[in-house]
Amino acid sequence: MAYLPKDKILIVADIYTPGAPMQATPPAAAVNLYDNIKGYKLDVQTSVGLHVRSGSWAEFLQFVQKPNERSHNEKRAGHGLARFICC
Repeated sequence: MAYLPKDKILIVADIYTPGAPMQATPPAAAVNLYDNIKGYKLDVQTSVGLHVRSGSWAEFLQFVQKPNERSHNEKRAGHGLARFICC
């Protein structure tokens, strides 16, 4: 993982694939990424994946949370937040 604070860009590989089927329990690596983003108070507006299509911050939040947490946090995710972009 790499973070470019001036540009608010997070670069990640092999942790999250936008559009992947939701799992009953999110992968530990994705939860760890989320915890680190929040723990370090990173202001991520764009995330660049190395192998995947683009996706929104709301999609990532949905991916890392258990099913019963998803609807609550979808409401908090907002509109027009970060996009996950693949190169």
